[in-house]
Amino acid sequence: MRLLYLLLLLAQLALAVGDKKLDKETAERMKQIEKLTGEQIAELVILAYGGRPEWKHVRNNGILEGNIRLLIDNREITGKIVRKFIRKDGPGEDQTRIDVELPAQKLTFGYNGYTVWAARDGLGFTPSPDAEASFLASLKHNHDALIYYRERESKVAYVGFETIVGIPTVVLDLTHRDGSKTRFYVSVKTYRILHLEYEVVLSPGATATKFKESFFDFRPVQNTLLPMRVVLYEEGRFVQEIQYSQVKFHTKIEEDEFLTY
Repeated sequence: MRLLYLLLLLAQLALAVGDKKLDKETAERMKQIEKLTGEQIAELVILAYGGRPEWKHVRNNGILEGNIRLLIDNREITGKIVRKFIRKDGPGEDQTRIDVELPAQKLTFGYNGYTVWAARDGLGFTPSPDAEASFLASLKHNHDALIYYRERESKVAYVGFETIVGIPTVVLDLTHRDGSKTRFYVSVKTYRILHLEYEVVLSPGATATKFKESFFDFRPVQNTLLPMRVVLYEEGRFVQEIQYSQVKFHTKIEEDEFLTY
């Protein structure tokens, strides 16, 4: 029994030493990060995701399919989602189309580079101002915005460090051309984007609504890194989860799909 006790004690000591080593390595990396500018940190993030040339070549368009879980009126609804996009050069947003198939209806939201359009069960309709504002905000304040900060003429500023659920992150503020901001929380260890936050006024005269997106299950897809699970919160309350199952970039997509339904 005494031998077993000694073995357990040695194992605990080894774990403790390992934790101290990890903490020391993290602290040293944080010291190095503190010497960098926001843009220099952003460049490290881009390298961690596969590099700018690879993104420009591979992520010029894409089709992402998966499952979606929504919380509507305190009731969970599940369905299928297909997201298509065509990357556009310059500071504008990508052309985007999102089709969501729910048990009772099929919804489509699209952005053709100029305006938002929508359809329900194949019939076009005018989205409400708050739905349109929320959709447009999701195109601007998204995971890829930090990767494309230079192309979209955004500015990146280093804010500091914050530990979230035990994970040390470096905080970056991205200021878009229109003055709005997205705050990114980047893992100190991997340089992966773990969370982002932004605020948007959903209707004239209303107070700004705070959104948070969290990213999980990172996988390499055609030499670029992609979070396969994305969770969205509105004012700290869960509203949506997307789990992608099939992803294909640099594929054939007809531009007419983004013009209207």
